[in-house]
Amino acid sequence: MTLYARYLLSVGLLANSLAAFATPPTITLNYPPQAAAYSAPAAIPLVVAASDPDGGTITKVEYFLGGALLGTVTTAPFGATLNGVGAGTYTFSAKATDSQGETAISTAATVTVYSPVAGNTAPAVGVTLPSSGSAYSLNAGPVTVPLLINATDNASVNRIELFINGSYLGSVSDNVLTSNIGFSNPGTYSIIARAYDNLGISTTSAPSTVNIYAAAAGNAAPATSLTSPLSGASYLPPATIPITATASDPDGSINRVEFYINNNLLNIMPTAPYTFGLGGVAAGSYTFRARAYDNLGVYTDSPTIPIVVNTPPTVSITNPANNTVISAPASFNLQANATDADGNLSKVEFYQGTTLLGEDTSSPYSWPLNNVTWGTYAYTAKAYDALGAVVTSNAVNVVVNQPPTIGLTASSTYGGYNAPADILLTATPGDVDGTITKVEFYSGTQLINTRTVSPYTYTVPGTPAGSYTYTAKVYDNRSAVTTSNAVNVTVSPSLSPATFTYDELGRLIGVQH
Repeated sequence: MTLYARYLLSVGLLANSLAAFATPPTITLNYPPQAAAYSAPAAIPLVVAASDPDGGTITKVEYFLGGALLGTVTTAPFGATLNGVGAGTYTFSAKATDSQGETAISTAATVTVYSPVAGNTAPAVGVTLPSSGSAYSLNAGPVTVPLLINATDNASVNRIELFINGSYLGSVSDNVLTSNIGFSNPGTYSIIARAYDNLGISTTSAPSTVNIYAAAAGNAAPATSLTSPLSGASYLPPATIPITATASDPDGSINRVEFYINNNLLNIMPTAPYTFGLGGVAAGSYTFRARAYDNLGVYTDSPTIPIVVNTPPTVSITNPANNTVISAPASFNLQANATDADGNLSKVEFYQGTTLLGEDTSSPYSWPLNNVTWGTYAYTAKAYDALGAVVTSNAVNVVVNQPPTIGLTASSTYGGYNAPADILLTATPGDVDGTITKVEFYSGTQLINTRTVSPYTYTVPGTPAGSYTYTAKVYDNRSAVTTSNAVNVTVSPSLSPATFTYDELGRLIGVQH
């Protein structure tokens, strides 16, 4: 009796020990998604994923509406559908029980069922990627297929649901679904999307069919290359870039050609010619490549082509100002302001006409000019950025003006300077590169007369005895001024009255003071 009792006791302890270490099941409410919208009367699928991590089995799944039991399902995959659901807000949850009596409860999902609204239009939805008829190969193992679904509605989109071969894969509360789908088994897969608007009205997309092929022994890969753009090409923003690829397959056909920009999918073209234009490209550096798939889903990537969309620099001459007049021989600095929005300036060149004067590689950009002879000159600057873009400034015109020349003489009307003397001032101006606008006559610092046309003479009348200094100033059409040499004149006192004696023939024969 004692041995039997001990055996029973040990069995009981073992049972208690196993019960203490039993792991509860897991359960996830896969459908409906949180915040889903439906239109009454609604049919709402109830879908869970339930498992027992310690090797047991799930014996039942109970569904709850709020805290009330809706029903119990005892056979896998433990799904159910709630039909004829009227308008209202509902909260669903599920409870799983395993073969050891352990339980687990899912997170809850609250959904809204709306009454039909007159005039409400259904959303639009389409599977953009993968394109229907796309082929992929399992040559290198499981493949990843990019997924892009877009939905629109005149109000708003509540969610997009994804189905593959009729099985629900998940949803997003957005009008765009982007993801990747992994495939490891060959076959044909039908991808559809269902979009719901904010009032629960739904639309189902056309299916996009994807063919996943098993590895094919001896299947040759296709060949592809980009013929446009050219490697290293440079464009001005906003750029329009022509993109062209060639593709061929030695033992089959081309299923499609994909185009990538900076490793992001840009376009898919199922048939030749594989060419299109990419417009409005902003400044920056970009890489392009093409990927060609054959009819069994094997692909080849083209070499990567780098290009740059480069904002050219700006440049302007800031000194001297346009139409500046400088007297010869002239010495001045050409100065330029140059900037580059998306790179570094490498240099600024300065030109006189088409003749390169010199270059400056650092700011402030300038070039000295010395002893420039008279003439009219056009100066420009060219700015170069680090990517090779070149811009030429507007021309700045500079006049280097040769000042006029002038000579001055003084003479007496009667050959001497006796008071009161009439002194004739004669100026001889000249201008090699312009015209004379006026000549001014000065006695000392006092302006005594101005002449604007030739002859440039002036008679100083009745000058009393004394010493005088005369000068003349000449002005040309560019406002240059030159002062003549000084002419010194001394006027003597007047002579005593003279008596003139004439002979009988009227000839002067004597003068007596």
